Amino acid sequence: MNRSTLIGLITTILLLAACGSAPQAPTAAPTLTPFPTREPQATRTSINNPVSSPTPIFNNQPVSTAIPQATAFIPATFTPIVASNSGTILMNGRGLTNGASVSNGEFQVEGYCNILNSSYGVAEDGTDWYCTFQEQRALTLRQTQFNDICQRTYSNPNAIAIQVNNGQRPAYQWRCYQLANPPTPTSSAPPQLATNGRGITTGSFVTNGEFEVEGYCSSINPSYGVDVDQNFWYCTENGTRILTLGVAEFDDICIRTYSNPAAYSEQIQNNDRPAYRWRCFVIGG
Repeated sequence: MNRSTLIGLITTILLLAACGSAPQAPTAAPTLTPFPTREPQATRTSINNPVSSPTPIFNNQPVSTAIPQATAFIPATFTPIVASNSGTILMNGRGLTNGASVSNGEFQVEGYCNILNSSYGVAEDGTDWYCTFQEQRALTLRQTQFNDICQRTYSNPNAIAIQVNNGQRPAYQWRCYQLANPPTPTSSAPPQLATNGRGITTGSFVTNGEFEVEGYCSSINPSYGVDVDQNFWYCTENGTRILTLGVAEFDDICIRTYSNPAAYSEQIQNNDRPAYRWRCFVIGG
């Protein structure tokens, strides 16, 4: 065997030995590295056009964004001529019924009846307004009451009610005014007890400011009776007290008893029982 043959034989043996050895462990897969989180970018600001809030426009004029100061509303002056006296129709009032704004001398009657007596409703017949109790006429409103309504509505102690001839039904002709030249009292005499009246229950002659209550209750409803305790008079129905009489009712009794629209009622300290202190008065006797 020559030299080259021996080298080839040795090489073959080494190759066979390598192929018959134990298998090797596989190489682990490489770990994947995620992309880095993207950092937020700074807001771009134009150098030539800086960011700014637009100015609101009203009627093509800039409007200030500052908080406005409170400004009083001043209405235009309206001064009509009333009858033969120069006067001003009243503005900027508050209705007695719901507190709504009223103007041009107008007012709300319903709330006035409720002020006089919480049990009262209200109605009108085209000629008169009147407070009602259980749907019966209880108190007809007259000049004195309308004056009071105007004074309360417009917070003006000098307000008076005047009926204007504006084509409406008489009940709707009332408006509130302040006269430029208030009438001067014709007499400085103090109030006096009313005299020469007729009781509304029996028609009997009464004087010294006295009156009859019973007929007033039956004028509201023929089935009503009357009752009294130490402090109050009441209209009753089937023996049950249902309506307590107050100053508005006593004023009405005085007007009816003495046939004087200026008559009014007051309590005088001449009786231990308050219910019996009421008397009718008139200015100047």
